[in-house]
Amino acid sequence: MKKTTIVLFVSLLLVLVLPVSAWADISRVVDQALLLTTEQAAALEEKAADVQSTYETEILILTVNTLNGVSAEEYADAYYVSAGFPDNGVLLLLTMAEREWYIYTSGSAIYAFSDRDIQALGGALADHLGSGNYYQAFDAYLAELPGYLRRAAASPDGSLSGTEPSLPLSILIGAI
Repeated sequence: MKKTTIVLFVSLLLVLVLPVSAWADISRVVDQALLLTTEQAAALEEKAADVQSTYETEILILTVNTLNGVSAEEYADAYYVSAGFPDNGVLLLLTMAEREWYIYTSGSAIYAFSDRDIQALGGALADHLGSGNYYQAFDAYLAELPGYLRRAAASPDGSLSGTEPSLPLSILIGAI
């Protein structure tokens, strides 16, 4: 009886600890194109973790050499889904051969970013990417994300909608 209790206790402990340790090994910055130093990747990892913990949204940066003939959208989607990330997430994909960037959103994070927002985030990246300052580009991206996520979290319906009616639209609706 005593051995059975100990085995059950150890099993329960492993069931609780193993998923946490496995999740902790997932990197938020995956630099397959080798654009960053180890220190730069670690600094970005820490900043992404801070944003992620504040807004409960997975924050990822992925660099690759090539998309292997698929679109950036397809590549980002396949990567995000196959890695088993949670529903809410934002992934920045940068590909070197195709010279493209793509921002993938999942779950309620989809509603945090309009197409205009994604283009504005890309604008924060563009100057740095064009001059080969990848760390600065990713750092600027991580600095901009909280503003979008904060605005979305403050939306009246709490759905991370990220969009508010414009003043003229509000006046028109009020007049009707």
